[in-house]
Amino acid sequence: MSRGRLITRLVGRLAALLSGGSRDEGIYRTAVRCGRCGEEIPVRVDLSRELTPTYGEQEGAYHVRKGVVGSGENRCFRTLVVRLTFDREKEVVGREVKGGSFVDGEPLDEPS
Repeated sequence: MSRGRLITRLVGRLAALLSGGSRDEGIYRTAVRCGRCGEEIPVRVDLSRELTPTYGEQEGAYHVRKGVVGSGENRCFRTLVVRLTFDREKEVVGREVKGGSFVDGEPLDEPS
């Protein structure tokens, strides 16, 4: 990386911090609990890079499917599959998890 490019990136990040911006802007966070061992696993979705457009007449404008695995601390390496559906404004409209449950326990309408 060139010196000028590095300085430009640093100045941009400093300006975002001083203006009250957050590095977590555009990030959706939730957590799931493994159905086998009970471990709580954080899930992070970058809304600008990880969403896939949904075409056709399905509900939601975007979706993401992630496989998450815990730390293995409890000798459990089960992969939980998390599927989230977002509207055009990138707000969650549906979610489901296979192999566990969401930690907050607040079920949203699950996508069909």
